[in-house]
Amino acid sequence: MDINVLLQGIKKEILVDETISYSKEECQDLGIEALENIHVIGKIYKDLNEEIACDLKVEGTMQLQDAISNESVSYPFSFDLVENIEEFIEKEKNTLAFKRLLWENIVLEVPIRYTTVNDYNAYQGEGWRLMSEDSIHRESHPFEDLFNEEKE
Repeated sequence: MDINVLLQGIKKEILVDETISYSKEECQDLGIEALENIHVIGKIYKDLNEEIACDLKVEGTMQLQDAISNESVSYPFSFDLVENIEEFIEKEKNTLAFKRLLWENIVLEVPIRYTTVNDYNAYQGEGWRLMSEDSIHRESHPFEDLFNEEKE
């Protein structure tokens, strides 16, 4: 992104209303299957210290593998980005590494585990079944007596 007008003082701010996408190759190391149509709106400006800063709202959806069903699921995310962005300026080119700035903040939004599964009954076999956290606390456990004996 060219920020020459900002660096030379021609403009006080640059308004941003962009849609950004990342390739599958850029996302694969994080387990993201797709990261497209990320909407960024806000401004890039010089702060009181005459340093380049941003005030952006970022919204999008990433395609992830469901932690339980292994199906591809959509994970919506949204965050505000208000910070000094001097480190992303390529001074010799008078440009801002905008995609890299967004990427470093999108990475923080990737969940460790994400699932859309609500019915755990489909995930069971002979001698085992998948249970939600809530059902674990409501049901008795097969080894509950053993643990109670150890406490006494």
